[in-house]
Amino acid sequence: MKTSVRGKPNKGDVAEAILGAAMTASFRRGFDHRIQQDEVEDILSDIADRASGCISPVMMEYQAERTSGETDTILLRVCLPKPSMRMVIDRSVITDKSMAPLFKSSVGFVNNSGRLAELAEMCADGITNTIRVFSGGTENQRGTKVDIKTEIDGDSEVLKISLKVTGGAQIGQSVGLKFENITRFWKSMGIFMPGEVQQEFDKIVETSIAASEAFESRDKLYVTALKELGPLFQRLYESALKQAKSLVGNDQKDINFIKNVVGLLREQATRGEPGVVLVKLSTRKNGGFSTLSFDQSLSDEIAKLDFDVKIEFEDSLPKMIFFDRKTEKDLFQIRTRLDTRKVKAGRRLILRTYVETKPFLFELTSD
Repeated sequence: MKTSVRGKPNKGDVAEAILGAAMTASFRRGFDHRIQQDEVEDILSDIADRASGCISPVMMEYQAERTSGETDTILLRVCLPKPSMRMVIDRSVITDKSMAPLFKSSVGFVNNSGRLAELAEMCADGITNTIRVFSGGTENQRGTKVDIKTEIDGDSEVLKISLKVTGGAQIGQSVGLKFENITRFWKSMGIFMPGEVQQEFDKIVETSIAASEAFESRDKLYVTALKELGPLFQRLYESALKQAKSLVGNDQKDINFIKNVVGLLREQATRGEPGVVLVKLSTRKNGGFSTLSFDQSLSDEIAKLDFDVKIEFEDSLPKMIFFDRKTEKDLFQIRTRLDTRKVKAGRRLILRTYVETKPFLFELTSD
């Protein structure tokens, strides 16, 4: 019986199926792990055949005969939200031209990943292996940020990927009107707001019309909130900038600050889970990929930079940008955005504070 599907597919979710299929194709090849796009398409077609109208999850099994005589078993499990899974089942993931860059990006990652090459060599060991590829970031979302996981003979630590596509800069988010929601990322880096700053914040939010009442339209709420809260955010960010500047330098403070910065990035991108690699696939015409690791190498690379902090404005609201003075390239940023949610009486205000990566950060630990 077919399941009805509502909503639109998400490229990030569909990319999990494409990259999972590409990795499976690579493991099927073994030692010569480099693949072609049609091999990925064949596996996605196999999933569509196996699904037979069901939505998710779908399990595929392949046998791979090795030149050394053994036969390895490769298992692929795909579990996506229904609208995205439907693209796989009806094969539009293959025929839709907007998906073509994700195929190129996935094949590029698989064929150039040093870690996958190591795993392919590991499996060409003359011993029968069982390789499992799990593509399913929708499962256990509260417990992990891993979207694709590979196990070999029960070892679940061999490769864990948190997957993003072009435009997916956000790795962390804090939602709420309370002071701690706005400042918790700074606190993680050892930047603490003076008590009088919090008192001012609480007083303004408590008397703010935008923070306490529902509005008929999103635009009216945004204008009111920006007028009432915009100057407050500017003072908050300026206070955080002043403290951050005092921590940047060639001394022990700088070493501790960089350690805290990497700790923040690691926690937001991986929830502190060791061994997770952030992989970003390009959705641009020619494809492409970048990777970011959160091990000691990231701390070492940032420590080599002329590390600094600055404030810029976007939509009249401040954002704190961490950058390299020498190259003038940005690493990541923290920003607060005004948002709204729908209630019976209209729209209510929500504040969202983000941690967002920049391309230069990926260049530091690229595979």
